Amino acid sequence: MAVETWLPWQAGLHWAAVACYILSTWFFAVEFCFGGVKRQAWGERLAAAGLVPHAVALALRWWAVGHGPYMTRYEVLSSDAFAAVSLFLLVSRLVGGIKHTGLVVMPLSFLLMAAGLLTDPSASYLPPSLRGVWLFFHILFAKVAAGSLCIAFGAAALYLFKELRPDWRLSGRLPSLEIMDAYAHRFTSFG
Repeated sequence: MAVETWLPWQAGLHWAAVACYILSTWFFAVEFCFGGVKRQAWGERLAAAGLVPHAVALALRWWAVGHGPYMTRYEVLSSDAFAAVSLFLLVSRLVGGIKHTGLVVMPLSFLLMAAGLLTDPSASYLPPSLRGVWLFFHILFAKVAAGSLCIAFGAAALYLFKELRPDWRLSGRLPSLEIMDAYAHRFTSFG
């Protein structure tokens, strides 16, 4: 089946994911400004809900073109955003203090997806020289690294916010500078 047949479906699913990620960002921002664990939980739920149409769109693309989402800028930006949100949700379940980075990771993710949607979505086919199992592992580790670096960026941005505005009342809602520095360092090292 031609890729062009699936492009409207992919774009619609991508925009549904972008909408969920934008709403998730809004809940993280409201939680940061006004407090409330329930709002943060809603931000996480909406991020997880956005992963569903996002995963379906990536799977449709994979099926239509015959290779993973790693050849065109459209595919790379979308799959990087998927990796960032997935890793953020996984890590936020395991490490409680990292949840505030959703304030940075979620807008970064929907901006990556929106940038991808504004590029040329036409298919590019994988050359025979790149067909092999090692490419899959290479791309998998690259996506995990990209997600890890997005979380590190979020921790570093919040660190700078707290360091530059320590007396502002919202700075007190963030973990200590030492904790955010440790998270930024660990996720950068992992990436």
